[in-house]
Amino acid sequence: MSVINTLYSFMLELESRLAQKSMAAMSTQYPVMIIGGAEDKVDKCDILTAFFHSAGGENATIGIIPSASREPTIVGDRYYQIFQKMGAKQVQIMDIRYRPECNEERWLDVLNDCTGVFLTGGDQLRLRDLIGDTLLMRAIKEKVEKGRLVLAGTSAGAAIMGEK
Repeated sequence: MSVINTLYSFMLELESRLAQKSMAAMSTQYPVMIIGGAEDKVDKCDILTAFFHSAGGENATIGIIPSASREPTIVGDRYYQIFQKMGAKQVQIMDIRYRPECNEERWLDVLNDCTGVFLTGGDQLRLRDLIGDTLLMRAIKEKVEKGRLVLAGTSAGAAIMGEK
């Protein structure tokens, strides 16, 4: 009986080590993060921290698009403070209020420098009507496809990530 217990203990330990090894080999880079909403913005901020690290950590340049919100200044500033506190190299609020702005060079230039873009929650129809099928959205998708941008969105920001 003792030999069986020893063998069983050995197998459990081996299984645990293999699991840890495979977890260590897993990538922590997420090119697209679709967040259901109501993510933790106060305590550990696990999801936002994963986005921050995927976007480059302390070398990250993060663009925040709070356009789905009815209060984009307040919402944008809240995420700005979070990513600044985490230590991002640069955080830019892309406060886009009108559809024609999405085709302006100034926002495309900001996007060009970004390693991560975070789309906040709010009204998904408003966000779709505002940025859907614009130069900005096409540029975002292109950067993601080329592996040059991490894209995250919560609630309405997640809903806009569909193909159409």
